[in-house]
Amino acid sequence: MHNDLLSGFNETEEEKEKRRQTILSNIAGVAAVYDYLQRQLNILENYELTEATFNNPNWAYNQARILGEKRVLTKALKTLQFSKGIKQ
Repeated sequence: MHNDLLSGFNETEEEKEKRRQTILSNIAGVAAVYDYLQRQLNILENYELTEATFNNPNWAYNQARILGEKRVLTKALKTLQFSKGIKQ
């Protein structure tokens, strides 16, 4: 399991293990969230820049927003990727 889900809290090892077990007991839900985020990332990756896109004076801001969203989705997917290796 990715450490981001278990770190950053002032907890004992016992409390961390309890959280880990809680997450693993809900693995089907975690996997569903992973799949949803993956679909959203695919939509952004398949976004086509057309000539009309560049006619909009705000095209650079739109591109920056897309890149930012892709970065956030990629980080979230990396954190949740453990869910794909566990049988549901």
